[in-house]
Amino acid sequence: MLVAKDISKLLADLPRGAWVALSHDQERVVSYGNDLEEVVRKAKESGEEHPVVTRIPQTDSQILIV
Repeated sequence: MLVAKDISKLLADLPRGAWVALSHDQERVVSYGNDLEEVVRKAKESGEEHPVVTRIPQTDSQILIV
């Protein structure tokens, strides 16, 4: 069963347009930055083999990951 999770508090202080890698359980930010490949590499280096990756929109909007 898919469950929607509100991650807005995790992303609130991150810069707009940034790529973000979350832990597989979506409970913490593992890495973020402007370069997708670097963000994924840093997430994997920190031990997160299967990060959830998303991008913060440039404009105000809601993000939904299911």
